[in-house]
Amino acid sequence: MKILIVVPTYFPAYEFGGPIFQIHYLSKNLIKQNYQVDVCTTNKGNEKKFKSNLKQIVNGVNVFYFNRLFPKFYISISMFFFLIRNIKNYQIVHIHSVFNFPTAISLIFSSVYNRKIILSPRGILDQELIKNKNTLLKKLWLFCLNRYLKKVDTFHATSNLEKEKIKFYFKNSNIKLIPNGIDIGDLNKNIDQNVLKSKYSAYFDKKINLLYIGRIDRKKNIDLIIRSIHKSKISNFNLNIVGNGDKNYLKYLHNIANDLRLNKNINFINHIDGDNKIYFYQNSSHLILPSKSENFANVVIESIFYGKSVLISDKVGLKDFVKSNNFGTICNSKKTFEKELINLIENKKIIINTEKKGKEMVINHFEWNSLIHEYIKMYKEQL
Repeated sequence: MKILIVVPTYFPAYEFGGPIFQIHYLSKNLIKQNYQVDVCTTNKGNEKKFKSNLKQIVNGVNVFYFNRLFPKFYISISMFFFLIRNIKNYQIVHIHSVFNFPTAISLIFSSVYNRKIILSPRGILDQELIKNKNTLLKKLWLFCLNRYLKKVDTFHATSNLEKEKIKFYFKNSNIKLIPNGIDIGDLNKNIDQNVLKSKYSAYFDKKINLLYIGRIDRKKNIDLIIRSIHKSKISNFNLNIVGNGDKNYLKYLHNIANDLRLNKNINFINHIDGDNKIYFYQNSSHLILPSKSENFANVVIESIFYGKSVLISDKVGLKDFVKSNNFGTICNSKKTFEKELINLIENKKIIINTEKKGKEMVINHFEWNSLIHEYIKMYKEQL
C-alpha cells in the first residue's frame, strides 16, 4: 500500500504546534509496519534546514519540502506539478488541515484520479474559530471546495468533540475516531535532574509551580490564567509559560503580568523539547490549558503521564478522559476558572489519583504501538 501524506507544514517546524509531531509519528510508525509513505509539504518553518523541491529523508521518512511563492502563504507551484504528476501513484491520500493550498490541490487531484481520500481537519473545522477569523474567506473556501470535500472517503477525528464539529459541516460523512498518540520511549527517558536543576531552579522555587506549555496564541486563552491567579490571591507560586508563537499576544501577556504586579512570579520561556521539556513536566505541580478550542491537546496526556493533574476548559478534546478518570478539573466558563484553579491546587484526591494512575492510563489509551494498527485498519477499509 502506497500512502501520500499531504500537510502544509511538517517536522521539525516546531513553532506550528502539536499536529506537526503527530503527523511525523504517524509517518514513522507506518514505515515501521512496512508501508510505503511519502510526505508532501511546503518548506515553511524549515527553509534553512532542508533543500527545497528535493526528497529528504527525515528519521526514515521520505519528505518533499516544496518552495512557496510568498512567505506568508502555502502556495507552491512546484508542489502543484509534483501532485499532478505523482498523485495517481498512491492508493491512499491522507490530507491534514483544511484552509490552505496543499489541501485544495490534493483534494482536486485525488478526485480527478479517483484516489481514496482521508481528511484530518486537525481542529480547523470549528465554528467559533471560523467566526472569529477570516470568516467570509473560510466560508467561501468551503463553498468552492464543497464538491471535492463531499468526495472525502473518511474524515479522521481525534476526539468526540472534534467528531461533533466535523458533523456540523458534513452531516452524512464517514468519521473515524482515532486519538493522538505518544511515544513511550521519548517520555520514559531518564534525564539528569541535577544538571537541569542548576539551569532552571529559579522557575521551580515556590510551593506551587503551574505550567502552560504550547503555542502562544490567543485561542489558548493564556491571559485568563494570569487574571485568575490575580483574582484568586494565590501566593507562593510560579507560573511558567513555555512556547513560541504570536509575538503581539506574547507582548500583551507581558503587559498584563506587569500591570497586575505578577511579573516576579511569571516566567516566559521559549520553546523547549527533549530533556528540558521532561524536566518542566516532572517538576511542575499542575498543567493549565484554558483553550477556546482544542481538538485534542497532547500536552494534557503528557502531563498526566508524569503524574501531574490538569485544569482544562470544556473546549479541550480530552475533557472526557480527564473527567472520567479524575485527573483534573474542567472549566465551563471564564467565571468558574478561578474556582476550578483553587479546586485543582487544593484537591488532594485528584493529585494523588493522577500520581498513582496517570501513567498507566495514558499508556493504555494513547501508546503509538497500539494506535498505529487503528490507522492501518482505517486505510485498509478504504480499499
